[in-house]
Amino acid sequence: MWTFLAEIASPIEKVRLTLAARRYARHLGSQLRRAYGGGDEYTAAQIRVAVQKCRLPVRYITLGYAAFMAEEAFRAIADKRDWPEYMSLRALYFEWVRVNSFSKPENQRQNLSIGAGGNLWPW
Repeated sequence: MWTFLAEIASPIEKVRLTLAARRYARHLGSQLRRAYGGGDEYTAAQIRVAVQKCRLPVRYITLGYAAFMAEEAFRAIADKRDWPEYMSLRALYFEWVRVNSFSKPENQRQNLSIGAGGNLWPW
């Protein structure tokens, strides 16, 4: 009985984490920038306040910690069980970030290849 419930709970928890990552990615970065200015890293207290202001699920605050704290700072604040998940949580968060919502690309045309005659397309 318990193994069956554990097997069901694991996929459900993955879905919940993915949905939370999507909400965090949509709201947390912009709230942190508005409240504390632009930057790559924020403190745990700043992240907690932003999570509360955005009404994000506090249960998944480690997503915010992983996204906006260095790994050393993450280890200082997060539970030891979450330490190995640092890179996975960051990747999940940034998977859902819109390009324009978090950082502005330096030069979007830089990645375009210019073909013969100055055309953007090689054919």
